[in-house]
Amino acid sequence: MIHSNEITFTKMQGAGNDFIVFKKEDIKVIPNKQFSPDSSEGVRSGASLTIEDLSVISKKLAHRKLGIGCDQLIIVADSPNADTDYEMLIFNSDGSQASMCGNGIRCFSKYIIDNSVKSIHDKDNKNNGSSGSGGSSDDGESSSNESENAIVHRVHTLAGTIICSTDKSQIGSKNNGDSYYREDTMLVKVNMGNPYLLRTNDNTLLVPNDRTILVPTPNPSTDKPIYLERVQVDERRAIDVVLVSMGNPHCVIFLQDNIEKGQLPEGTDIDTMDISEIGQKLAKHKMFVDSCNIEFVSSTKANHFKARVWERGAGETLACGTGACAVAVATVLVGKSLPEQQISINMPGGELLIDWNANENFGKVFKTGPATSVFSSVIKI
Repeated sequence: MIHSNEITFTKMQGAGNDFIVFKKEDIKVIPNKQFSPDSSEGVRSGASLTIEDLSVISKKLAHRKLGIGCDQLIIVADSPNADTDYEMLIFNSDGSQASMCGNGIRCFSKYIIDNSVKSIHDKDNKNNGSSGSGGSSDDGESSSNESENAIVHRVHTLAGTIICSTDKSQIGSKNNGDSYYREDTMLVKVNMGNPYLLRTNDNTLLVPNDRTILVPTPNPSTDKPIYLERVQVDERRAIDVVLVSMGNPHCVIFLQDNIEKGQLPEGTDIDTMDISEIGQKLAKHKMFVDSCNIEFVSSTKANHFKARVWERGAGETLACGTGACAVAVATVLVGKSLPEQQISINMPGGELLIDWNANENFGKVFKTGPATSVFSSVIKI
C-alpha cells in the first residue's frame, strides 16, 4: 500500500487517448474538506471512498496544468459479482463518471497483466498474466483456441460485461519473483458487445428501451430507418446523423453526405475543419438523454475511414474506442462498408480495426488496437 495521501499510478495511452490508471485499493487519503463531509477521522482506504470522492480526485489528477493530465482516469477495482474478474471505474477529466471507454479498457487489461493484479473471483490467478494459463469467458463466445493462447479478462463496467483478450506471445518470460518482462505496447482485442439503437428524447415511442440491437446489414427499406436523424444544430443549420449506442451514446456525421445535401460547406475537410462548434452544440443537444459523443467521418477507400471525435465531458480527443466502433457500425448500416470485411478507422491517435459480422460471434462488435504504458510514478492527492 502507498503512504497517506499519495498514489502510485501508471500513465497509459491507447491510440492517443491518454489515461491515468491505478488500483482503488491502493488509495489512502486523510479526510479533509475536499472529500465527503461525513468522512470519519483517520486514514481511509480506497474501498471506503465514494463516487463523489473519486470524482474530486479525478478532476485534480486529470488537470493538464496542475495535475498529471489525461482524457480519463481509470480505476481497477474488485468485481461486484463472480461473473466477471474485475470492475473498471471511469471518470472524465471534468469529474463526471463514464459508462465505458473502448481505448481505456485495453489499457485497463494491459495494466492488470503488467502488475499481475489478482481477481478475488479467479482463485487460480489465470487471468492476471502471472501464470502460464489463459483465462476463459463463461459466455461460450471465446473459442477454445483463443482461451489456449490468450489471457482473457471479463470486466464489469456500467455498460455491461466487456471481454478482453491478449495473445500470450506478447508477454515475456519470468525474470524474478512474480515479475515479467512486458512490452511497452500490446495489442488487445476487445469484445465490445452488441451495438444498440440510441434511445433519445425524440424517439421514446418508437424505441421503448435502450436494448434494441442493431444488426450488420444495410437497410433495404425505402422508409427512413430510425437510426437516421436530421438534427437542428442551430437556427440556420441541420445535420444528418446516424445514432448508435455502444453502451454509451454516439452521433455519427458523414461529412460528404452532408456536403452533398448543402448542410455543410463545399470544401469541408476532415483534417482541417473546426469540429468544436458543431461538437459542443450537438453533444449538449436537447434530443439526447444524457449528452452524446460526436464523430465526424470521411471515407478514404473501401472499408477505410478517417474520423475525429468530440467526447462529452472531454472535448476533442485523439481517439475514442467506442467511437471507432460506432463509426464502423454506422458505415455498415448506411451501406458504406461490407460487414464481412474488417473495417479500419483512422483517428488522429492511430488506427483501430473493427469486426462486425452477422454470421460470427452473435453479431457482436470486436475492436483490436494498441495499449501503451508511458510511465509510472507517485503523486500526492
